[in-house]
Amino acid sequence: MEVISAETLAELEKRYRTAAIIVSAQIVFTITLTVAVWLFAPMAASSITQQTLMTLWAAIIFLAVGAFVLRRMFFRWDRLKDIAVLKGVAGLIKTLQANAVLLGFLATLLTIVGCVITILSGETFEAIRAEIVALIVFVINFPRKTVWEKVVEKMQEV
Repeated sequence: MEVISAETLAELEKRYRTAAIIVSAQIVFTITLTVAVWLFAPMAASSITQQTLMTLWAAIIFLAVGAFVLRRMFFRWDRLKDIAVLKGVAGLIKTLQANAVLLGFLATLLTIVGCVITILSGETFEAIRAEIVALIVFVINFPRKTVWEKVVEKMQEV
């Protein structure tokens, strides 16, 4: 079993902490946005066709599934190995951080689309449903330090 060097471990800790803070801030933003829209959407309700509503919900499902597919692509061993070879372990850690923030952004985008649906339809439950989908995406894609450590540990051999 390979041991991560102290220098690499310090870089990993710093980058992980930054990614976790950014993703946590994205979660807080989505919850705050949902509460705000939930409170003020009934006042701004306009008419929306059922077809437009279904199209927006299809976009939410597409983004949610896309986030899961992206996560699978981001953590493919071949891809991570190529990054480690080309950019070194420090570049790999930067990539892990960028991936975590991007996946968090996709979950935030889910909430934004849900809020647009709520504003257009006046149905406050739509924002809650979109928020639940976004929180599921956040929970599944939240960066895990143990996974990062395992990836870095395996890629140091390269």
